[in-house]
Amino acid sequence: QTDLVLWPRTAMSLSNKAQLNGKVVGRLRGGCQRVFEPTAVQFYEINEFTQGVRMLNAKRIDALCGSREAILFAIRRNALPALEVGQALQIEQMQVSLLARKDLPTPVIERLQRATSKVMKSALPQQFRSRYGLK
Repeated sequence: QTDLVLWPRTAMSLSNKAQLNGKVVGRLRGGCQRVFEPTAVQFYEINEFTQGVRMLNAKRIDALCGSREAILFAIRRNALPALEVGQALQIEQMQVSLLARKDLPTPVIERLQRATSKVMKSALPQQFRSRYGLK
């Protein structure tokens, strides 16, 4: 699982999502629709979280909606420590899924499911989090 969060721009503190009413919120390719009423915020579509964190840093958007780990990774990868101290507002926990094409043969899907299960039961996910500072 991962946390779906609203990551505020520098010097902005969020205690609830209503604070973003009328503001600009970055989202990845149409995500986060269920988080807000359709007219509550102005969504800005981004293609990758690197773009989103740079826009947060430049104060072109007020918050970024997405996975806590993905946003934090983009912040660290782009060396934007001022954003790292921001307090993200957790919206919900999301199940992480592996998507496959419809025409993928059943044996391949079953192998992918077994491999995914094996990886998730191992220490590998925590090792990645530790390696990239995402504990």
